Amino acid sequence: MGPHIRNVVLVVFAALLVLSAIGAGPGRERVSAQGPIQELFPGWNVVLYGGVGLETPLALNDVRPLVESVWEFHARSQSWTMWSPALPGELTSLQRLERGRIYFVRSLGAGSWTYPLVAPEPQPEPEPEPPTPPGEWRLTFSRTTVLFALEESITIRESGAGESTKDGETAAFTVDAVSLIQVGGLLESNGFFGDWPDDTESGCTSCFHYTLTITSPAGATVTLASDGVGASGDLLALINGLTAILLMAP
Repeated sequence: MGPHIRNVVLVVFAALLVLSAIGAGPGRERVSAQGPIQELFPGWNVVLYGGVGLETPLALNDVRPLVESVWEFHARSQSWTMWSPALPGELTSLQRLERGRIYFVRSLGAGSWTYPLVAPEPQPEPEPEPPTPPGEWRLTFSRTTVLFALEESITIRESGAGESTKDGETAAFTVDAVSLIQVGGLLESNGFFGDWPDDTESGCTSCFHYTLTITSPAGATVTLASDGVGASGDLLALINGLTAILLMAP
Protein backbone atom coordinates (compact mmCIF):
# COMPACT_ATOMS: atom_id res chain seq x y z
CA MET A 1 0.00 0.00 0.00
CA GLY A 2 1.46 3.34 -1.10
CA PRO A 3 1.79 6.34 1.23
CA HIS A 4 -1.04 8.21 -0.52
CA ILE A 5 -3.49 5.31 -0.21
CA ARG A 6 -2.43 4.75 3.41
CA ASN A 7 -3.17 8.41 4.26
CA VAL A 8 -6.61 8.19 2.63
CA VAL A 9 -7.38 5.07 4.66
CA LEU A 10 -6.34 6.83 7.87
CA VAL A 11 -8.51 9.85 7.07
CA VAL A 12 -11.53 7.64 6.34
CA PHE A 13 -10.91 5.66 9.54
CA ALA A 14 -10.74 8.87 11.57
CA ALA A 15 -13.96 10.15 10.00
CA LEU A 16 -15.75 6.90 10.82
CA LEU A 17 -14.42 7.10 14.39
CA VAL A 18 -15.82 10.59 14.87
CA LEU A 19 -19.16 9.68 13.29
CA SER A 20 -19.41 6.68 15.57
CA ALA A 21 -18.64 8.87 18.59
CA ILE A 22 -21.41 11.36 17.86
CA GLY A 23 -23.97 8.67 17.11
CA ALA A 24 -24.16 9.04 13.34
CA GLY A 25 -23.52 5.37 12.62
CA PRO A 26 -26.24 2.82 11.88
CA GLY A 27 -28.66 2.35 14.76
CA ARG A 28 -27.43 5.48 16.62
CA GLU A 29 -29.28 8.72 17.31
CA ARG A 30 -27.87 11.87 15.82
CA VAL A 31 -26.84 14.67 18.09
CA SER A 32 -29.68 17.16 18.22
CA ALA A 33 -30.02 20.57 19.80
CA GLN A 34 -32.87 19.21 21.91
CA GLY A 35 -30.78 16.67 23.75
CA PRO A 36 -27.87 14.82 22.15
CA ILE A 37 -27.47 11.23 23.26
CA GLN A 38 -24.39 9.04 23.16
CA GLU A 39 -24.73 5.29 23.52
CA LEU A 40 -22.12 3.68 25.78
CA PHE A 41 -21.14 0.03 25.57
CA PRO A 42 -19.39 -2.13 28.15
CA GLY A 43 -15.65 -1.52 27.96
CA TRP A 44 -13.90 1.30 26.10
CA ASN A 45 -15.81 3.97 24.17
CA VAL A 46 -14.44 6.82 22.08
CA VAL A 47 -16.72 9.83 22.58
CA LEU A 48 -16.91 13.24 20.94
CA TYR A 49 -18.51 15.15 23.80
CA GLY A 50 -21.50 17.22 22.65
CA GLY A 51 -22.69 18.77 25.89
CA VAL A 52 -22.01 22.07 27.59
CA GLY A 53 -18.66 22.42 29.35
CA LEU A 54 -19.06 21.12 32.89
CA GLU A 55 -17.17 19.47 35.71
CA THR A 56 -16.71 15.84 34.76
CA PRO A 57 -19.21 14.27 37.22
CA LEU A 58 -21.92 16.72 36.12
CA ALA A 59 -21.12 16.30 32.43
CA LEU A 60 -21.51 12.50 32.73
CA ASN A 61 -25.10 13.14 33.78
CA ASP A 62 -27.21 9.96 33.72
CA VAL A 63 -24.34 7.54 32.97
CA ARG A 64 -22.18 8.64 35.87
CA PRO A 65 -22.92 5.42 37.88
CA LEU A 66 -21.73 3.33 34.87
CA VAL A 67 -18.48 5.15 34.15
CA GLU A 68 -15.33 3.68 35.63
CA SER A 69 -12.97 6.28 34.18
CA VAL A 70 -12.67 9.03 31.56
CA TRP A 71 -9.36 9.74 29.77
CA GLU A 72 -8.21 12.50 27.45
CA PHE A 73 -5.04 12.39 25.35
CA HIS A 74 -3.06 15.61 24.82
CA ALA A 75 -1.08 15.35 21.60
CA ARG A 76 1.13 18.40 22.21
CA SER A 77 2.50 17.08 25.50
CA GLN A 78 1.96 13.39 24.65
CA SER A 79 0.26 12.96 28.03
CA TRP A 80 -3.04 11.81 29.51
CA THR A 81 -5.45 13.29 32.00
CA MET A 82 -7.97 11.13 33.79
CA TRP A 83 -11.11 11.20 35.97
CA SER A 84 -12.38 8.32 38.06
CA PRO A 85 -14.93 8.22 40.89
CA ALA A 86 -12.43 6.11 42.82
CA LEU A 87 -9.88 8.95 42.89
CA PRO A 88 -9.95 11.74 45.47
CA GLY A 89 -10.46 15.19 43.99
CA GLU A 90 -6.88 16.33 44.49
CA LEU A 91 -5.60 13.41 42.38
CA THR A 92 -8.06 13.94 39.50
CA SER A 93 -6.38 15.57 36.49
CA LEU A 94 -9.41 15.65 34.15
CA GLN A 95 -11.59 18.14 36.00
CA ARG A 96 -13.95 19.14 33.16
CA LEU A 97 -15.37 17.90 29.88
CA GLU A 98 -15.54 20.46 27.07
CA ARG A 99 -17.77 20.45 24.00
CA GLY A 100 -16.15 19.12 20.81
CA ARG A 101 -13.29 17.23 22.50
CA ILE A 102 -12.68 13.51 22.24
CA TYR A 103 -12.61 11.36 25.38
CA PHE A 104 -11.94 7.71 26.05
CA VAL A 105 -14.65 6.44 28.38
CA ARG A 106 -14.50 3.08 30.12
CA SER A 107 -18.02 1.94 31.00
CA LEU A 108 -19.10 -0.89 33.27
CA GLY A 109 -22.24 -1.49 31.21
CA ALA A 110 -24.45 -0.27 28.39
CA GLY A 111 -26.28 3.02 28.76
CA SER A 112 -27.54 6.15 27.02
CA TRP A 113 -25.60 9.29 27.89
CA THR A 114 -27.79 12.38 27.59
CA TYR A 115 -25.51 15.35 27.16
CA PRO A 116 -26.44 18.29 29.39
CA LEU A 117 -27.01 21.39 27.28
CA VAL A 118 -27.42 23.86 30.13
CA ALA A 119 -25.28 24.25 33.21
CA PRO A 120 -27.27 23.47 36.37
CA GLU A 121 -28.44 26.37 38.47
CA PRO A 122 -26.11 26.94 41.43
CA GLN A 123 -27.67 25.68 44.61
CA PRO A 124 -28.04 28.31 47.33
CA GLU A 125 -25.92 27.84 50.39
CA PRO A 126 -27.99 26.35 53.21
CA GLU A 127 -28.91 28.72 55.97
CA PRO A 128 -26.57 28.25 58.92
CA GLU A 129 -28.17 26.61 61.90
CA PRO A 130 -28.88 29.13 64.63
CA PRO A 131 -26.62 28.62 67.61
CA THR A 132 -28.15 26.52 70.34
CA PRO A 133 -28.85 28.73 73.31
CA PRO A 134 -27.10 27.64 76.47
CA GLY A 135 -29.20 25.43 78.68
CA GLU A 136 -30.70 26.69 81.91
CA TRP A 137 -32.47 25.24 84.87
CA ARG A 138 -36.23 24.97 84.44
CA LEU A 139 -38.88 24.40 87.07
CA THR A 140 -42.47 23.37 86.31
CA PHE A 141 -45.01 23.46 89.12
CA SER A 142 -48.67 22.44 88.87
CA ARG A 143 -51.53 21.94 91.29
CA THR A 144 -54.84 20.14 90.88
CA THR A 145 -57.84 19.34 93.00
CA VAL A 146 -60.93 17.29 92.33
CA LEU A 147 -63.01 19.58 94.55
CA PHE A 148 -62.97 22.51 92.15
CA ALA A 149 -61.91 20.78 88.94
CA LEU A 150 -58.84 22.99 89.16
CA GLU A 151 -55.71 22.47 87.05
CA GLU A 152 -53.11 25.19 86.73
CA SER A 153 -49.34 25.34 86.33
CA ILE A 154 -46.33 27.60 85.94
CA THR A 155 -42.95 27.07 84.29
CA ILE A 156 -40.06 29.24 85.46
CA ARG A 157 -36.60 29.37 83.91
CA GLU A 158 -33.36 30.32 85.60
CA SER A 159 -33.40 33.66 83.75
CA GLY A 160 -36.71 34.53 85.42
CA ALA A 161 -38.80 34.09 82.26
CA GLY A 162 -41.94 32.08 82.86
CA GLU A 163 -45.34 31.11 81.58
CA SER A 164 -48.55 30.21 83.33
CA THR A 165 -51.45 28.01 82.26
CA LYS A 166 -54.84 28.63 83.89
CA ASP A 167 -58.25 27.58 82.65
CA GLY A 168 -56.61 26.50 79.39
CA GLU A 169 -55.12 29.96 78.77
CA THR A 170 -51.33 30.48 78.60
CA ALA A 171 -49.62 33.75 79.49
CA ALA A 172 -46.02 34.86 79.85
CA PHE A 173 -44.61 36.54 82.92
CA THR A 174 -41.26 37.39 84.48
CA VAL A 175 -40.04 37.00 88.03
CA ASP A 176 -36.89 38.21 89.69
CA ALA A 177 -34.29 35.48 89.39
CA VAL A 178 -33.48 36.02 93.07
CA SER A 179 -36.99 34.78 93.86
CA LEU A 180 -36.02 31.39 92.43
CA ILE A 181 -33.07 31.16 94.77
CA GLN A 182 -35.33 32.04 97.68
CA VAL A 183 -37.69 29.24 96.62
CA GLY A 184 -35.43 26.46 97.84
CA GLY A 185 -32.25 27.33 95.88
CA LEU A 186 -33.15 24.73 93.25
CA LEU A 187 -31.50 26.53 90.37
CA GLU A 188 -28.08 26.88 92.02
CA SER A 189 -27.11 23.21 92.31
CA ASN A 190 -28.43 19.75 91.68
CA GLY A 191 -28.31 18.76 95.35
CA PHE A 192 -32.10 18.80 95.26
CA PHE A 193 -32.12 15.71 93.08
CA GLY A 194 -31.04 13.38 95.85
CA ASP A 195 -32.59 15.08 98.85
CA TRP A 196 -36.25 14.11 98.45
CA PRO A 197 -37.97 10.90 97.34
CA ASP A 198 -39.73 10.65 93.99
CA ASP A 199 -43.18 10.30 95.54
CA THR A 200 -44.39 11.92 98.78
CA GLU A 201 -48.15 11.76 98.24
CA SER A 202 -50.17 11.03 101.37
CA GLY A 203 -53.14 9.63 99.52
CA CYS A 204 -55.53 12.43 100.51
CA THR A 205 -57.99 12.63 97.61
CA SER A 206 -59.59 15.93 98.67
CA CYS A 207 -56.29 17.79 99.15
CA PHE A 208 -54.49 19.95 96.65
CA HIS A 209 -52.08 17.74 94.73
CA TYR A 210 -48.81 19.24 93.55
CA THR A 211 -46.35 18.11 90.90
CA LEU A 212 -42.92 19.65 90.68
CA THR A 213 -40.51 18.88 87.81
CA ILE A 214 -36.91 20.11 87.84
CA THR A 215 -34.97 20.07 84.55
CA SER A 216 -31.21 20.60 84.50
CA PRO A 217 -29.35 22.42 81.68
CA ALA A 218 -28.26 19.01 80.39
CA GLY A 219 -31.88 17.85 80.12
CA ALA A 220 -32.03 15.54 83.15
CA THR A 221 -35.37 15.73 84.94
CA VAL A 222 -36.76 14.73 88.33
CA THR A 223 -40.45 14.89 89.20
CA LEU A 224 -41.83 15.09 92.76
CA ALA A 225 -45.47 14.69 93.73
CA SER A 226 -46.95 15.73 97.03
CA ASP A 227 -50.01 17.26 98.71
CA GLY A 228 -50.75 19.47 101.67
CA VAL A 229 -50.76 16.52 104.08
CA GLY A 230 -47.65 14.73 102.91
CA ALA A 231 -45.45 17.83 102.60
CA SER A 232 -43.43 19.24 105.46
CA GLY A 233 -40.24 21.14 106.12
CA ASP A 234 -38.35 22.38 103.06
CA LEU A 235 -40.77 20.71 100.65
CA LEU A 236 -43.76 22.44 102.23
CA ALA A 237 -41.94 25.78 102.16
CA LEU A 238 -41.14 25.20 98.49
CA ILE A 239 -44.76 24.37 97.63
CA ASN A 240 -46.01 27.46 99.46
CA GLY A 241 -43.51 29.71 97.67
CA LEU A 242 -44.37 28.32 94.23
CA THR A 243 -48.10 28.53 94.98
CA ALA A 244 -47.66 32.22 95.77
CA ILE A 245 -45.94 32.76 92.38
CA LEU A 246 -48.66 30.76 90.64
CA LEU A 247 -51.40 32.87 92.24
CA MET A 248 -49.70 36.11 91.17
CA ALA A 249 -49.00 34.90 87.62
CA PRO A 250 -51.45 36.09 84.93
